[in-house]
This record gives sequence, structure tokens and C-alpha cells, in this order.
Amino acid sequence: MPTIYLIRHAESTANAGEISQPNPEVDLTAKGRAQARQLAERLTLEPSKVVVSEFIRTRQTAQPWLDKLGIEPEVDGLINEFNVLGYSVVKGMTGKQRQPVGQRYWRKCSLQERVGEDGETFAEFSARVSKFLDTLHTREDGSVLFIHGMFIKLIMWRLLGYPMHTAHHLRLFHDWQINMPVPNTAVFRLHWQTGRDDAAINIMPKFTPEAFIG
Repeated sequence: MPTIYLIRHAESTANAGEISQPNPEVDLTAKGRAQARQLAERLTLEPSKVVVSEFIRTRQTAQPWLDKLGIEPEVDGLINEFNVLGYSVVKGMTGKQRQPVGQRYWRKCSLQERVGEDGETFAEFSARVSKFLDTLHTREDGSVLFIHGMFIKLIMWRLLGYPMHTAHHLRLFHDWQINMPVPNTAVFRLHWQTGRDDAAINIMPKFTPEAFIG
């Protein structure tokens, strides 16, 4: 059964509510760097390859483990996080100041809403996740992907069989994902027989901090 592993990045400055940065440049906090080192100590996987997104926080999270293994990762822009709030809109804002901007977005729940010219619509993000799932069979068995929280949540949603075609679907997803925590450095196993139609995902308690396992 082909299997890949998805690891959410460690705590970022955005997670911590610090001043906005362009999404690709959002880096880890001191706590996040400590989490990355702890993750490298916990992981006993033997990857066929390691893949990171184009966003620096995934590379920073992977780096202590990469150093331990002595390998370099591949970069895959398909697994970038949802760029919901364009930097052109939130430049200079703290997390507290960004909050009402994000709340207005989710109140609209429009698949075509773009916050800033450099923002991404949810329809575009959903299409990337769908493409990822449609091409699972091309992923190398045993790969480890350092990835993002919303990306993992939408994978879960789609594998549960839920659609994402209307504003109503997006509203349902938003309400669902609030109660579906994907903590920093959580490790998930994604496996399948033929592809997305029989794929399943589960958290791996062995590698995920105990505080996050119910």
C-alpha cells in the first residue's frame, strides 16, 4: 500500500500573531525552531525523499532532520499554503489587526473572493488540493512532505467525500475545520491502493507531540 507522510510546519511568526510578512517569507519563531529540533529527534522514518513547499517555514521545520539525514529536499509549489490574505492588504499588521480582515473573508464565504491582488481565491486553493489528490499515484512511496495546516485540513475534507463547489460548502468547511486542530509538527500518514478514491489519512501519535493527541 503506497504511503506518504505529511508534516505540518512548526510555529511560525504568523501563527504567533507577529507582524505580517509575505507568505513565502513567513519564518519560524524561536519556539518553532525548538519544535523543529524536537521533531528531528522524534522522527525515525526512513524517507525515500523529502519534499517542502515554496514557503520558507516548511524548509526551516525540515532542516534539523535534513541535517541529521544528510539529504536535500525537493521543492513543490503545489503544496503551498492557502494564501488567503494578500500581503498588499495586511502589510504592517499584527495578528490582532489581521483578525477582522480574515473574519470578513470568512463571513462572505465566497469561493471567488480574492483579498488583495496577491491573494488567492479558495477556488484556486481547492483546485491545487484536488490536483495533489489526483496525482497521488505519482508520489514516491515513503516520501515525507513538510506541508501546511489548511492544506492538510482540506485533504481530510475531500477524503471524507465532502464537496467544495459552492459558498455553502465553504461555510460548512470553515465551521468544521475550526474544530479540527492540526497542530504544529503533527505527523500524518496518507495511504492508498489506487489513488484518491480509496485514500485515507490518519495522525501518527508516535511522532506527534503527546499534548496534541486526544
